[in-house]
Amino acid sequence: MCAAAYNSLNLWELVDELFELAQDLAPRCPVPAQAAAVAVNPVLLRLERATSLLETGEQAAADHQLGRALEAVAQARAVPLPALWVRDVEACDTALRLLVASGPGSPAGADTVTQPSHLDRLLVTALEQRDDLAAAGDLEVLPLLDAARALALLRLGRVREARVVAELLAGGATSSSSGARSFLAWVRALVLEPSAWTGAGGAYARLVSGQRWQSRRAVLVAARSIIALERLQADHRRLAQDASTDVLTGLQNRRVFEAWLTRPVRREATAALLLIDLDDFKKVNDVHERRARSGAGARRPLPASRPQRRPAPGPGRDRPGVPAARRWPH
Repeated sequence: MCAAAYNSLNLWELVDELFELAQDLAPRCPVPAQAAAVAVNPVLLRLERATSLLETGEQAAADHQLGRALEAVAQARAVPLPALWVRDVEACDTALRLLVASGPGSPAGADTVTQPSHLDRLLVTALEQRDDLAAAGDLEVLPLLDAARALALLRLGRVREARVVAELLAGGATSSSSGARSFLAWVRALVLEPSAWTGAGGAYARLVSGQRWQSRRAVLVAARSIIALERLQADHRRLAQDASTDVLTGLQNRRVFEAWLTRPVRREATAALLLIDLDDFKKVNDVHERRARSGAGARRPLPASRPQRRPAPGPGRDRPGVPAARRWPH
């Protein structure tokens, strides 16, 4: 749910970090029910991020994300996937290789060859995969595959074929979670109206695209600030709990009691102090202290049907035999 929310805001960096964290935590899961989703989503995520970078003219950054997406494809293939997701991964792989092979550069380590015969084979594969995705009603990968085909054909100088494919992008239909909606319109404009990009209209489009990208980065900074604040607040709550609680018994310690003593007393408030002296408690402590400190004698939780009562704070919780105190309501 968090990943889908971040992706709808085009905060791909946060989504990527979430999935990397999920992959690191997967070995700790007895039954990793989300293993398929954790393996597949980074492929589409990085592809969408790369396409947005292409829109803004950041070719080097786009190439880097294309390379990372190809690495994610290899990882996804090692995980058992539903049939539909297998088709999606393979279609993403083809789209990625079309963008890499037809681009001005290639990411380090990518297994790509830029000879026309290689691109021809990729285009044939893409057309076959398109038919399969269309038959399955896929709204996530199909538009991206068509856009990659159109852009590759345009870069190869096969303008007529590129125009035919670009017309398929007219509807711009994608799923609600897709982060590449504007990429389809960008490719369509490049293919069908190339002259518009050389004049004032092209300058305006690039300006608006750049401003949108800067706005996205501002939202990303704000999101990271909120996440950092929530982490600090969680750390503060944990430290406050640790500072006021006995680690062995879970009871509140003397620090809490002394803090209570310093609170201003309301005139109508009533309190009582209860002193308890346990005779020969030292013997109990000498016999059971080692077991207790090793965890064997630690407090056991009460059954769910009996609500736990936490004794009020009192001095000497860590020192057996010292009187304890408790405040009683009026």
